[in-house]
Amino acid sequence: MYAPLILVNLANAQRRKNAMKVAVFSSKPYDEEYLSRANGGRHELEFHDVALTAKTAVLAQGCSAVCCFVND
Repeated sequence: MYAPLILVNLANAQRRKNAMKVAVFSSKPYDEEYLSRANGGRHELEFHDVALTAKTAVLAQGCSAVCCFVND
């Protein structure tokens, strides 16, 4: 009875093992919606509405990757 739940939890744990924390800069609500849906929970997305600059780069501390948009 509990086997499917355990398998799902094991699958999620394996998927998160290779997960990255990603800082997403200049994100708009529609970006957050689309990227979250496309991500499917594989990575931890940290959304920021500010552009990536020398001053805001500190917001990416602890992240494995940064996503910025063309206009940044």
